[in-house]
Order: sequence, then C-alpha cells, then structure tokens
Amino acid sequence: MAAANPANPQTWNRYAYVSNSPLNGTDPAGLSQEDDVSDPNRMLYVDPTYGPGNCSAQYSFQDCGGWTGVWSGVFGDGLARYKQEYGGLSADMVQGLQRYKSINATGWDPVLGVNWAILDALAQQRYSDSMQKTLAALLQVDPSELTPLGVVGGNANFAIDQATWEAKSAGCTTGPFGAGSRCGFLDSLHFESGIIDGTLAFWVHMDTFNPNAGFGLGLLGHLFVDGFLGHTFLADGIPH
Repeated sequence: MAAANPANPQTWNRYAYVSNSPLNGTDPAGLSQEDDVSDPNRMLYVDPTYGPGNCSAQYSFQDCGGWTGVWSGVFGDGLARYKQEYGGLSADMVQGLQRYKSINATGWDPVLGVNWAILDALAQQRYSDSMQKTLAALLQVDPSELTPLGVVGGNANFAIDQATWEAKSAGCTTGPFGAGSRCGFLDSLHFESGIIDGTLAFWVHMDTFNPNAGFGLGLLGHLFVDGFLGHTFLADGIPH
C-alpha cells in the first residue's frame, strides 16, 4: 500500500495502472505515477500568473521564471509550482504558453502568423451585413431602417422603431424559451425590447428554428442548429 495516496482514491485500486490514465503517465518502478512532462499538451495544466508582482515570498525570483520569464510572459507562482513538481518546462511548452498569452491579449498568433481577433471581427461584420439584408427582405423594410447593434449571443441584432416593431410582431407568439415574441418556425424572427442606456429600445434578430413551435421539433432544432452549430447557420449560410 506504500504506493497508494489517501487523497487520491484512484491509487487505492492496485489493478489500475497510473490512475487509469496510461496515455498521460508511466510507472516504471511500480510505486508511483510519473507524468509525461515531455508532452507539449502538459502546458494546459500549468496555471502561470503574469507579472513580477505575482511571485509569492515562498518562491525565489528565479523559481518563478527570473527575468527571462518576465520578458517572455511565462512567470509566476504557477511556473514555480510546476518546476518543483516536474522539473521545469520544455521549450515547446514555453512557446505554447507564449502563444496562448499573445492570442489571449491581442489575438495575434505568432505560430500561424494571423490575428484571430481581426479575423473574428471581419467574420462578424460579414455576418451582420448579410443578416441585415436578409431581415430587411423578410420585414419588407429598407436595410437602412435596421440599425446594427452588433453580434450578441451569436445573433446579429438590429434596432427598429417602435411602430415597425409593433406592426411586424403582431400575431407572433410568446413562449417559455426566451423573452419577446417569436414568429414562424424556420427562419424564425425574434422580436425583443428592453432598456438600453436608459431608453426603451426595440430590436429583432433571426433564429433558424423557433423553439416555441413545431411540437418540440423547434426546440430540438434550436438547440442543435442555433445553439451548437451557430445561430442562423442554415438560414444565413455563414457559420459564426
């Protein structure tokens, strides 16, 4: 029982090899699991905090990464703890952490040489422009009467005046899934209203399926197509 860890029930089973996780570790001595620290994916388990102020007194400056860590953005208590347990980070793992920090901060991917934030903004703009024309045709209004509010919750929302909102949502139904009124089954229009910046506002967006219609089929379609694949994936043809 010397190899068992009371805090980890997986180790109590003497027939379980490396806590039932043979892809992530080995046990050459038969006494304790040794994790595969050469795997670059190990970086996913490191939780480094950035900035020299985040190195606790219990660790030395060098343990937390030193000046190299400060300059590269891989620095902090998380790195010190990882070094204590596994002996340090490989070059691939350091590169991966630097890549993650860069993408998270600015969108720039130094490995692929692209800026994901810019690509995402362009994709959302393309989707919004396409949906503005689609909604204008369905509502029988000029596209200029639909003011883009941005993509929120996967939907391109557009503000419309109260008179148009009331006229176009007349006859639509309300239901338990989502506020506002919904019209149709496929290419469903969803009319909503609320307070924006202290002013009562009215807006509309399109879902592929109306979750309140179709005797349950609408809800299933809404969850899968609008939720999983991306709102209006079928209606608009532009995944986002």
